[in-house]
Amino acid sequence: MEIILFILLLAVLILSHEAGHFFAAKLQGIGVEEFGFGFPPRVLSVLRRGTRYSFNLLPLGGFVKILGEDGGDQSDPKNFASRSVAVRVLVVAAGVLMNVAVAFILFSLGHWWGLPSIVEDGSELAEARVTILEVSLASPAEEAGLRPGDAVVLLESSTERLEVGGVEDFQNFIERHKGQAVSFSLVRGQEKLLLKAAPRLEPPEGQGPLGVRLGKVGIKRYPWYAAIWQGLRSTFVSIVLTFQALAMLLANIFTGDLTIAKSLSGPVGIYFFVGDSLRLGLAYFVQFAALLSINLAVLNILPIPALDGGRILLFVLEKIKGMPVFTPQTERLVHTVSFMILLGLMLLVTYRDIIKFF
Repeated sequence: MEIILFILLLAVLILSHEAGHFFAAKLQGIGVEEFGFGFPPRVLSVLRRGTRYSFNLLPLGGFVKILGEDGGDQSDPKNFASRSVAVRVLVVAAGVLMNVAVAFILFSLGHWWGLPSIVEDGSELAEARVTILEVSLASPAEEAGLRPGDAVVLLESSTERLEVGGVEDFQNFIERHKGQAVSFSLVRGQEKLLLKAAPRLEPPEGQGPLGVRLGKVGIKRYPWYAAIWQGLRSTFVSIVLTFQALAMLLANIFTGDLTIAKSLSGPVGIYFFVGDSLRLGLAYFVQFAALLSINLAVLNILPIPALDGGRILLFVLEKIKGMPVFTPQTERLVHTVSFMILLGLMLLVTYRDIIKFF
């Protein structure tokens, strides 16, 4: 079941991105040679109004082949290369905009159904529990198997037992029992777990004895009209936070700190996150899918060749310069080399995921 949902999730997010390019091109009267579900080899296809719609063997996503996207007859009004810079930017950016739109829809639906939200202690929000929001690498919490999303119900040491009612209760208990074995009674989705960890006497700077960030989390629901506004707000906040996280990642890499880079995940990691979110509940899965769509949008808009942002950058430079930056052949080479580098990085992250999860 998890593998099917994983494939469907990636297919929906990638196909929606490609659909953005497809519809933008069609609306501008630009020819679309093929809209493919999955990646070749081709299994079957049908030709309609000049566009081939294909179903391919590898189901992880899809692609759109636009007439003249790699250069061509500029006298043909249906050729992508014949269009103004503004139109080309619109067609290329439409994929990113579609991913943002999908995230907005998912967030809005989620706020209507009910999404996990951090609340203050004492709130009457439905099912509010002290929940682990983040687990630090190489911390006692990570070594014990605690995960983000775990709700902490009970803490026990050899001398004390505490039913956890608030974040401060949890923190004070851990502070009193540093260096001692502590049992954690947890709720993870529909599972009840008992794990043990020993809080550190001298934690690293910026971390607590256990190595977790906590919050009181409950399910918050909105009427449909308010859910739309909350969906818009969540989409904007998620975009800002994703850019901030990316900037922090790049800054740390340049300073030689690879701590955050080691936490990056590829398809294998996403598969396990899909499983974790499903075990926590539908609300968590919807939220994860929306955040994944935002991440796909942000990564694609980066000004790197082979990505949408890199192509947009070349269009803008063309507008400033008054002529294309590269010949079609050189531009294809630049995009190909960049794609191979990105593919290599993806394979490296995937290898790290395999080591980490298996």
